[in-house]
Amino acid sequence: MKNVLYITYGGVRMLKRDEKQFYSIKEVAEILDMHYTTIWRLIQRKEIPASKVGKIWRIPCEYVDGLKGEN
Repeated sequence: MKNVLYITYGGVRMLKRDEKQFYSIKEVAEILDMHYTTIWRLIQRKEIPASKVGKIWRIPCEYVDGLKGEN
């Protein structure tokens, strides 16, 4: 089970997880030992699930961790 921490900010109870939920393209490239551009192209071809938040692409950690397990 993931560790969860509740914090109070301005009278509002917020949930803070201690585990990362998303990686950036650069982080995925380092983890999988691939070039940044290759990861970006895989995202464009929809071979890697990702969401764009502002200007930054985010890839779910669960997906990347699954890929690491296959190698």
